[in-house]
Amino acid sequence: MKPLIYGLSIPSMVSLHLSSKMWEFSVGLHMISFRPESLILPPIYGAVESASTALFGSIIIGQRVERLTYVQVG
Repeated sequence: MKPLIYGLSIPSMVSLHLSSKMWEFSVGLHMISFRPESLILPPIYGAVESASTALFGSIIIGQRVERLTYVQVG
């Protein structure tokens, strides 16, 4: 199998993705075990994680796109 990006093959990328999803799931379970009477911690964690990904991910991607050279029309 040919490596795709930076030496990662498709099975290793799938494995990394599944590992991150399992980690996110286990963090929610641990938060529930900290305060079993309240289920507020996992949604707060999810909202903060999603907001930070949307905010910082878009900034980083936007900066990289701006550095690319554009096709000149004309």
